[in-house]
Order: sequence, then C-alpha cells, then structure tokens
Amino acid sequence: MELTTLITALMAVITPFVKKGAEEFAGAAGHNAYDKAKAIFSRLRDRWSNEGDQEASDILKKFEEKPERYEAILKDILSEKLAQDKELFEQLSTLLKSDNTPNLNIAQNLEEGEDVTGVKANRMNKGTANINQDIKQGKKITGADIDSIG
Repeated sequence: MELTTLITALMAVITPFVKKGAEEFAGAAGHNAYDKAKAIFSRLRDRWSNEGDQEASDILKKFEEKPERYEAILKDILSEKLAQDKELFEQLSTLLKSDNTPNLNIAQNLEEGEDVTGVKANRMNKGTANINQDIKQGKKITGADIDSIG
C-alpha cells in the first residue's frame, strides 16, 4: 500500500470514530469497524506517546477533541511520521487489512409493509447480519432469507 492510500484509509476509519464517539460509532458501524478504529487510534496514541513525540501526541489529542479543525494537520503528521517509521506503516497497514469480514446492519422502519425481506442471499460464508425490522402492520415479512451459511 502506498503512503497516500494508507493515510486516506486511516482517516476514513478514525474520523467517524472520533466524530461520533465510541458508542454511537459502534452502533452505526458495527463492532468490527469499532474494534478496528479503536485499535488504529490506540496504536497511534501509544506509539507517539512511547516515543515522546509531543507534537504528534498533541495533534492526535486535539484531533480527538475537534476533528474538523485538526484533520488536515493530522494528515500532515501522518505523512511525515509514516514516511520515516516503516514499522508503524506496516502495523497500520495490517490493522486496516485485518478482518475484512462483511458486517451487514439492516434497519427497516415501516408503518405498513408487504412482502418485505431484510436480507436475501444465496450464501453467507462469514460475517454478521443484524436485521432490525420495526413494522407496525405487515404481511409476508422475512428478516433473512439465506440458502447457505458457513
């Protein structure tokens, strides 16, 4: 993975994590995404704090408090630090690639529904599917229709 791609992917994972807060992010994105975002954020914090990198640690903390204001600065810090620190670059690349398990979260809120299916799949070899159907009045309602799991 090239540096620019890694930084873009890192920011795409940690920015919503910081903006929404841990609990709201976990509910919206699922526990796998939450675990990944938390691991990445913790890895950055621990690495920079253990190395005594005050500037990077301070920017990460400020980003956590005001992500919109410090997002560009954090990108600059990541670009500089990851270009110099190949070990951290590899660790973060691995964290991003880990557990690409599909995680489906389906929410259907309907007053009335007929012939409604939350998920229809021929096969689901791995991952999770959470289906929440809040239907006041309905006919032929199916949460999940999966031919094969596993």
